[in-house]
Amino acid sequence: MESSGINAEYMESSGINAEYMGNAVIAPPVQEPPEQLPRFYRVEVEQGVTYRMTQNLDDKFPGQVAAQGLVVEAERQDADFIRCSNGLWLPKRIGRQPLLKAVDDEMQHYEVLVQPGISFRRSMDMEDKSKREFAKFGDRITAYRTEGDWVAIPGGLWLPLCIRDEASSKVTQLLRPEAPRESRRGNRSLEWTYDQAVAELEKDGGDKAPRAIQLQRNESRRSQISVYSG
Repeated sequence: MESSGINAEYMESSGINAEYMGNAVIAPPVQEPPEQLPRFYRVEVEQGVTYRMTQNLDDKFPGQVAAQGLVVEAERQDADFIRCSNGLWLPKRIGRQPLLKAVDDEMQHYEVLVQPGISFRRSMDMEDKSKREFAKFGDRITAYRTEGDWVAIPGGLWLPLCIRDEASSKVTQLLRPEAPRESRRGNRSLEWTYDQAVAELEKDGGDKAPRAIQLQRNESRRSQISVYSG
């Protein structure tokens, strides 16, 4: 068998089989990875957006409205709709009017510090516990807004950052903020120390920042975990 465009002597001296070359398999083209879709969206329109029961603009759920400013998490989505954690759908747009805005870059992240964990709240009221939702010890929590001693969770729930004992002025910290993205570059640690977390809380909280966070530190100055039943 003759080889076209390749010197036969070179092929023989190099151990290349001409018959094999004639039957060579061409590798398929490299495929680009699928586009990473946003995970969190904020309602942008003043009147809010009515939830849909299906991916149909006309299939509205009466009385169920995602208010302006609410952030929701997309469990499933396509070009026009997202399905939220409550099982209902929200349209991304109507015609050329956008209704939702992707806000993944604005999310805040926290770690649950107490055992066995913390019950989510339906409002900024310690007694208004969600019967089904629970953040376990060590969980990574995503929030979109801080309001006083509370963080707003996508979908409409809340978690307390701390518990204050007014009589003794003691504060038990329940959540620890995750290190900002810029501090996680290179070889730096992915975890804040106890002192860094407290400093960040004081910077953000001003006069309302906790002055006596009840976390016992061991010899390595890493915080030991509190036990909390709420």
